Amino acid sequence: MVVRVGPDGPANIAGIIDNDIIVGFDDKEIISAAQLVKELWKRDIGESVVIRFWRGETEMETTVLLTERPGTGNY
Repeated sequence: MVVRVGPDGPANIAGIIDNDIIVGFDDKEIISAAQLVKELWKRDIGESVVIRFWRGETEMETTVLLTERPGTGNY
């Protein structure tokens, strides 16, 4: 479950909000936060990825452009 979306972050820009449940990252099924982080680390800044998620009872999909986390040098 998404706990907090940064106001200017790529998830927010792509339309992901708090409490969405991420279930897919490109062609990978996501079953845990640890797995999502692992998939993120395999990608490069500037790559676009398709995120599948549930919002309430509706499954949705969006494209996220991966950017550097402010002040960290990480996603």
